[in-house]
Amino acid sequence: MPRGIHRILQDMKIIGLPTHGGVSIEIGDRSIRFVEIAPKERGAHVMRFGELPLAAGIVESGMIVDPLRLETALKDLRRTFGVTTARGLLPHGHVIHLRVRLPEGGARTADALARSLAIHTGGEVEDIVSHTSRTLRLPEATEIIAAVTSRAVSESHAKAYTSAGIQLYSLESKTEALIRALAADMGAKTVLVIDVEHTMTAFFVVDAESGGNVSVAVFGTDMIDQTIADRFGVSRAGAAEMRSTIGFVRTPESEVLADTLAPHARALCDAIRRVFLERHTGRGEDVSKVDEIVLTGVGATIPGLAEYISASMRLPVRVGALADTAVVVPVIPRSITPAYLSLIGLGQSPHQHGRLLTNAALRRFMTAKRIHTAVVTLLVGAIATLLVFIVWLGTQ
Repeated sequence: MPRGIHRILQDMKIIGLPTHGGVSIEIGDRSIRFVEIAPKERGAHVMRFGELPLAAGIVESGMIVDPLRLETALKDLRRTFGVTTARGLLPHGHVIHLRVRLPEGGARTADALARSLAIHTGGEVEDIVSHTSRTLRLPEATEIIAAVTSRAVSESHAKAYTSAGIQLYSLESKTEALIRALAADMGAKTVLVIDVEHTMTAFFVVDAESGGNVSVAVFGTDMIDQTIADRFGVSRAGAAEMRSTIGFVRTPESEVLADTLAPHARALCDAIRRVFLERHTGRGEDVSKVDEIVLTGVGATIPGLAEYISASMRLPVRVGALADTAVVVPVIPRSITPAYLSLIGLGQSPHQHGRLLTNAALRRFMTAKRIHTAVVTLLVGAIATLLVFIVWLGTQ
């Protein structure tokens, strides 16, 4: 199909399967977020973004607990914002990243990956969905980093979208999406990313050879809000307001609040030290192998949090800034927050479809795509025939 006609049809919403951009959706424990990106010659424009709340008990720790209520919420998203096709994110903790050394002698990558999966997961390869996210060509060998999730998790997320009438054409790891979004600003640095969400916080170290393995701690904005509500006798909305405007900042007026939240801050720093210990950096305070810490997620902008972590860990800490990523131009709308950073990265994925979708879900997508293409081809052919007929009538 000619590129110009393709672009016109895409703008008319007749087709909606772009190679880059489109709508990215994240199903979280307490909300559904989406971002729509329009590809441009340089980078992309954020066209729309938004968030719909989810009640507790629908999704917990990234697992879909109540698929019927989630289907209703996704249908509301589809009706309200006209979302019909999307890329989806799989949550932290449900995707692991394996580093696999490829054997010499031309053995197939698939065979080497299957053997490694059997060793590391202890399960049947048939119960696992994986893809190669990166290839490392080292002097002594070639290694790959593979993203792996269970078939049950992949299918449950794919079914949530399709049952709501949203065509899912890519399902990817949130960790990889964040790495992609932050890559332009990281350079050669080794960075610890801390993604603070409503009910959990994810930690992963990113460098030139890291697979992005994730540690998860039970720490999030919900816990902070509940502590504030219990201590000061305010509503959850009032607690959220105190958290977002005062947070961990210690002043004469906020002394009691700072003392109330101090155990949460210490627990978070203890979790960071465990991550460093897992990387064999010596003692917990020896963090010389990490250059900086980047905060993302809904809790990234809590006042005083970055400063507290920086003082405790003796490392520079910054909030992941969307405007710092080289993938989005022009300046991003001011009201968009670091909670959308992973969706920005997902929208920049070079893969048109697949990734962590199961073969069954991918077949459903490809069947829908073929039908879509056939309908569009017939429509374009009919329009072309009509134009030729009109021209012919004009010559008579």
